[in-house]
Amino acid sequence: MNLINLTKLFYYICIKRYFYLLRKKLTNKKFKPEINVLQNKYLLELKNNGYAIIKSFISKSECQLIINDIENFIIKKKELTWHDENFSDQRIQGAENISLNINNFFNNQLLIEIGNHYYRGELKNLMTMANKTTFVENNKGSGQGWHRDGLNFQYKSILYLVDVDQNNGSFQLIEGSHKLINIFKSCLKYSLDPFNTRIENNIAKKIIGVSENSLKTITGKTGDVILVDTSLIHRGSPLKNGYRYALTNYYYPKNIINNYLNHFVHRLKDKFY
Repeated sequence: MNLINLTKLFYYICIKRYFYLLRKKLTNKKFKPEINVLQNKYLLELKNNGYAIIKSFISKSECQLIINDIENFIIKKKELTWHDENFSDQRIQGAENISLNINNFFNNQLLIEIGNHYYRGELKNLMTMANKTTFVENNKGSGQGWHRDGLNFQYKSILYLVDVDQNNGSFQLIEGSHKLINIFKSCLKYSLDPFNTRIENNIAKKIIGVSENSLKTITGKTGDVILVDTSLIHRGSPLKNGYRYALTNYYYPKNIINNYLNHFVHRLKDKFY
């Protein structure tokens, strides 16, 4: 590992992470909400694995209404959507503003309360991202390859709007890759810059190869929700055929959410319904 990356790793572990944890403790010291049995079930899964799955969170008919909303917006307001270079990955950032159906998911209290307990502090949802991925030759999948959203805590909820299997863009993660000891080991072993959140495919394969069971491919049915700490290394897998529709909520600590208001340049801020 070169000296620059080693210095960055030391800075992250000994300084940046310390102040992150200190700020978290000071700003959330009064956070002591009660937790019910249902919330605790998913919270334990998050703590143990870094992710949890809620089956049949909403109905197929509700999912179809949301897909209709997404398609109508892409057709009518194409200039307000983001897409990759081959239009395999199309995104509406701030999709809670395009329909009441999506806004209901954006405001769901169960999802944010589970996140609050996992974080041990109060979170706020910045936006819902609506995502349509379609098979195109050499597509990279949703998210454009392996990455983390950050080294520290990051919580998201992902709603599958169609049945998702290993062929049409299932969510994948490397279990345990969000833990401090594993961040330290992988940075040292593969000479990674700890602040570069993109992970090359060949490096991801090597990390997975250390533990054959660490790669988790999360398939699911229409209406299933994935709760996940996206400081894990993860991706939407490249599509082999078909298409996938999904919604993703982006939660941040309430006391610093203003830092992210301009983070997504294509985020919709006006209502379209």
